[in-house]
Amino acid sequence: MWKTGLRMAKDDAGIITRGEIKSKLEELLSGETYKVKALDIKEKVFLVTHVYFEQLKQLLDCC
Repeated sequence: MWKTGLRMAKDDAGIITRGEIKSKLEELLSGETYKVKALDIKEKVFLVTHVYFEQLKQLLDCC
């Protein structure tokens, strides 16, 4: 859905550290890609719900 995957680096023991996770989350949330995709999804949800409720209104008005 988001397609914003980031590769995590493991330490010598093969563990992804808390610091690595934190830095990747900061990188992800500070980037424009996340914001653009979120706004795109928001717009699509609005359009779908708007169309749905318009059709529902038409259905209820004709009965």
